[in-house]
Amino acid sequence: QGVSMLAVALVTTAGLAAIGMPLAVSLGVIAGLLDFVPYIGPIVSGVLIVAVALTEGEGMAIAAALVCLGVQQ
Repeated sequence: QGVSMLAVALVTTAGLAAIGMPLAVSLGVIAGLLDFVPYIGPIVSGVLIVAVALTEGEGMAIAAALVCLGVQQ
């Protein structure tokens, strides 16, 4: 479980940083920690990331949602 959480945190951070998302590291860490909770954790982290991305615009929110979806798949 720890390895999975670490992988989610690293890949999410890298993906968010690649699209230019602010707070990419902290959001990646939160996504990794919430990955511990089955089913609900990834949904909550995705909603949080998209909510933060909406402050940057709709395009960033869509890109962030795609990053979250890609990481969880």
